[in-house]
Amino acid sequence: MKQLLRLLLGIIPCLFLACDYSPSGSHYEDLNPNPEVVADITLHEHQDTILIRGNKNLHFSVSLPGRVYHGFQLKLGNQVIAEGNNPGSVLFRSAQYRDGYHTLKFSAVSNSGTGSLADKHGAELLEINRTWVILIDNAGPSPVAITSIVPVKGQLRVEWQQYKRPGFHRYELYRVLGEGGHERVATFQEITSTS
Repeated sequence: MKQLLRLLLGIIPCLFLACDYSPSGSHYEDLNPNPEVVADITLHEHQDTILIRGNKNLHFSVSLPGRVYHGFQLKLGNQVIAEGNNPGSVLFRSAQYRDGYHTLKFSAVSNSGTGSLADKHGAELLEINRTWVILIDNAGPSPVAITSIVPVKGQLRVEWQQYKRPGFHRYELYRVLGEGGHERVATFQEITSTS
């Protein structure tokens, strides 16, 4: 036992002398805290304001070249309506929200791309986002106001205000018959105004 103790007492000072290390030079690398961000978020709709009635599939694509994509979040105003790892297509159920104009915001998260240790270990992230204006219009059609009914050359001329809500398809004119019945008299796809 005494021999083992002597051996340990002899080895310990040698270990302290053997571990002497003095680094020289600089081991730090300057990183750009503001890396260039090349990214694109696309909603496959062609209008500036997107009209939504009922349920609608919104198709998103995200391009983040040279970055690791972590996930997305879709918000209507301040309310999160979808989130996940793969944007692709999101079914938007508009009946859950009030009619009117809203802001739709899509956010994508990726690594920061700075090259720092935090970036390499997923502790430093980059968020990019894009917003669109959407109009939710689930209300039924409102009746148009008739402005005049006048006889002209043996016929009746009916004029009404232009229907201004989005999603207009056609005007239909009905004649009311006795006992609650009715028949369609005319259908107008497009009305052109004359000056």
